[in-house]
Amino acid sequence: MITVKAEAILHKMAQDQKDIIASRNRQILAVEKKLATLEELLLSRKIDGDTYNRLYNKLIEDKDIFTSSRQEAVKESEQWIHLHSLLSSLKSLKDIYKLATLAQKHILLQKLLLHNLIYESGNFKLY
Repeated sequence: MITVKAEAILHKMAQDQKDIIASRNRQILAVEKKLATLEELLLSRKIDGDTYNRLYNKLIEDKDIFTSSRQEAVKESEQWIHLHSLLSSLKSLKDIYKLATLAQKHILLQKLLLHNLIYESGNFKLY
């Protein structure tokens, strides 16, 4: 039950990051189109050099902001994907045991088995 809820949350977070990345890509594309239009306006002498420089700098600043935001979203998306893969590997006690360090394995065995086992000839036995 908890695993299902956790997977649903992780899936939603990853999807949200994908949506943000797609949105930033569209915004970057729109800025690039505006830059191309701006150059055409300058070449056709519909705007002067000062106006071009002011608008160009503003558009470049916007593009940098969108690019940075996209990179952050990509990084977060990778983290959510990593968490999802970890969750998948922690669904059973056997999988947790495989990932644990030797000290963690000892603690797991002590907690789970309540000191009722002995290890003899490669096997655990109840005593």
